[in-house]
Amino acid sequence: MEQTVKVFGDIIALLLQKTHSTMDAMVKSREQVMSGIEQVSVVTEENCAATEQVASSSRELTVSSEEISATAQSLASIAEDLMDTVNRFKV
Repeated sequence: MEQTVKVFGDIIALLLQKTHSTMDAMVKSREQVMSGIEQVSVVTEENCAATEQVASSSRELTVSSEEISATAQSLASIAEDLMDTVNRFKV
């Protein structure tokens, strides 16, 4: 009987040891997953900031392009007026 109790005690001790090892592995895995999630979060925030900068630059370029277009149209009109004036003086 004592031997049976000792065997059961050994089995229970082994099971507790395996359970403890499994729990340690689970905790380490959880920590790795959390670290990965934090890294993804940081990258996502950086990408969001970069996207906002690109959008802002795009808006600025659009405004600049519109200004250049308006200036080009104005210069074309001035050139046309100058050509008309020059044509009046041709002999």
